[in-house]
Amino acid sequence: MKTSETVVKIFQALISFQAEVKPAEKNGKNPFFSSSYSTLQDVFESIKPGMKLNKLGVIQSPELYETQEGKFIKVVSRVIHESGEWIEGEVSASLKDANPQTIGSAISYLRRYSLISLFGIASEDDDDGNAATDNTPKEIKQDPVDTGKQQKQPDSSKPQKYPGKWIIAFKLTPDQVKNAPLCEKETRKATSGKLFDWYLIPDNWDDVIPQGEGQVQ
Repeated sequence: MKTSETVVKIFQALISFQAEVKPAEKNGKNPFFSSSYSTLQDVFESIKPGMKLNKLGVIQSPELYETQEGKFIKVVSRVIHESGEWIEGEVSASLKDANPQTIGSAISYLRRYSLISLFGIASEDDDDGNAATDNTPKEIKQDPVDTGKQQKQPDSSKPQKYPGKWIIAFKLTPDQVKNAPLCEKETRKATSGKLFDWYLIPDNWDDVIPQGEGQVQ
């Protein structure tokens, strides 16, 4: 931001202005994002009474320019005080093309935001910039399926009838399912309140399960 050599009086005027200015209305409608925003006219209607009361004025000058990166439009806005003091700000934006409608729309947009910034007024909820944000639907988090992982496993400190490992029922292999009735079993409650059966599957079936008693051959 640029300023005049002295800014005491204009700063005093702006402090008085900001103490009394009301938020700009939102009469503009953005059909793409179902949002409202303050138009350039809304902003001027908001600042005009305070500008008159505090002896302030504003000059805005648009300018087209081109670089290797493309075509741009900038708006230089200067807020002036009757004392001759002033503050100045500059904003710019790239242009998709240089047709009059695109240029006019960009100028209005930049003028509006320059005034909002320089005068420090409240206008909208920044919804008018939705095109620059991620508007993809967010993934909805669902409660995890209770797989028994939240359940405490059987107490491994207890003496076991035979060497093996505890496996929750729905993780048994087909062979283990056939032999499960011959194994040590415990029923435990998960944090969800559901009951799950755990089986102590032997490390060596031949040493634990007698031949012919349900053993898979």
